[in-house]
Amino acid sequence: MNYISLDLETTGFSAQNDRITEIGAVKVRDGKIVDRFTQLVNPGRRVSARITELTGISNEMLEDQPVIEDILGDFIHWTENDRLVGHNTKFDLSFLIANAERVFSDSTRFSVRPIDTMHIDRLLFPSERHRLVDLIQRYGIGDVEEHRALSDATQTYQAWNGSGVILTPARQTSPCVRACDLLHKISYAIRPMLMRWAFALLNRHAIADMLARYEMTPGEACRWGENSRELLFFRFGGVFMG
Repeated sequence: MNYISLDLETTGFSAQNDRITEIGAVKVRDGKIVDRFTQLVNPGRRVSARITELTGISNEMLEDQPVIEDILGDFIHWTENDRLVGHNTKFDLSFLIANAERVFSDSTRFSVRPIDTMHIDRLLFPSERHRLVDLIQRYGIGDVEEHRALSDATQTYQAWNGSGVILTPARQTSPCVRACDLLHKISYAIRPMLMRWAFALLNRHAIADMLARYEMTPGEACRWGENSRELLFFRFGGVFMG
């Protein structure tokens, strides 16, 4: 699967009132990083001491950096309209869309639906915490989240791989993709127990056909364990996208 793992640093939490201070992303082709994008951004305003303490990004670091109007077009071109992977992508996309609207009067520049590792982790580990630092510790990637855009984008890529999620062309074209995708769309509004029940119901009717179609044994399908999303992919022959 080809995608962009993305992270932003900002002056605050409001896409309308705050500004981007750093863009970091890695371009992934067939599961491997092939390119990186990293750029500090002059937000046109002072960065608070709290944000500097969290990210290490100071006003002095930003004062000679380009503004978002001079960067965003290059970043959009660099992404090649790939699917975006991020941790809490709603936050990052809100800033990208708001800035695309402000710079280009076009909010459709990031129209490809993203994959959110935070939501995936909620499905995999519903009783655990789901911060990026929790994921990187859970998958043995590292001990701390650096709160710098490129580092966090790289760790998000590693967490996405660590979750056991595999997207292959064969599974992306499966007729079961739409069913899994629909369940994902409504999963924000339903309880994890209902989610598991829904998948169990689908599995009951589809597993025999899916195993035959992909020439897999039940052992191969279940090798990731009952709590893994990969189990769902193998059983349905599809991919549960974010």
